[in-house]
Amino acid sequence: MEDEKEEPQSAVTSFTERWRKTKAHWNSYPYVWASYFVVFGGLGVYSAYRWKALRKVEDELLRFQDKLRNTMTMEELEQAVKDSQAGKF
Repeated sequence: MEDEKEEPQSAVTSFTERWRKTKAHWNSYPYVWASYFVVFGGLGVYSAYRWKALRKVEDELLRFQDKLRNTMTMEELEQAVKDSQAGKF
């Protein structure tokens, strides 16, 4: 009773065997694979759309923050000028 150990397959052999099985499954059940493409493709398109919308909102928010920061800086400068002019008289 000798223990027979399987020799490890090379990466190319393993990949080729897996590809052959997947191709056979593809040919046997094309509707399953088509549903995968529809579902996951739809999720990909929806995710890309939402990501783009999120980036657009983020850009608008950053522009608004810059505008608000500039407005606050100008108001502070105006107040400092008024305070310095009021102190002279």
